Amino acid sequence: MIDSSNDESLILAMASGNGHAMSYLYQRYARSIFTLAWHMTGDKALAEDITQEVFIKIWQKSHTFSQIKGSAKSWVNRITANTCIDKLRKQQDLSNMPETLEMQVSTYISPDQQVISSRAHDAVQQALMMLPERQRLVISLTVYADTSNAETAQIMNISVQAAESLLARARRSLKETLETLNPQIVKGAIHD
Repeated sequence: MIDSSNDESLILAMASGNGHAMSYLYQRYARSIFTLAWHMTGDKALAEDITQEVFIKIWQKSHTFSQIKGSAKSWVNRITANTCIDKLRKQQDLSNMPETLEMQVSTYISPDQQVISSRAHDAVQQALMMLPERQRLVISLTVYADTSNAETAQIMNISVQAAESLLARARRSLKETLETLNPQIVKGAIHD
């Protein structure tokens, strides 16, 4: 019997070949892996592919997981971040980075609000894609994967102070890029 409430136990059970553990882990992490991949790549289809690839890697590498090195969440996010970086590097060799993505709206909002929200989302996504890879990763981890600064540092293999500094630079760069692309988005965010 596996402890389905403990991510670390699930990964250790997977290392022993337990497919049920993978199912529990998939239910728990699929959405966050997809979200991180989506914001790292700016491409929904690629994010779906990355999500599947990450779970294959989790299954294949489950025997390498060590609780001493960090939490299951950090381990999964590190695999996701590495997979995104690998895909982006391959994609850069083949073509240009995607510019924007279509926003999904899960709850009803008025058509006017949808247009404004979609434009803001597109502008943020476009600006995010223009950031250097490490800045995009630190923002994606802290904002979209909801990791703490310590977890982000561990995933990126840097000190907490370096992660905090990189995050501050990334936020400044994102704001400057947004101001260049669409000043109304930044002005609206500051005044709202």
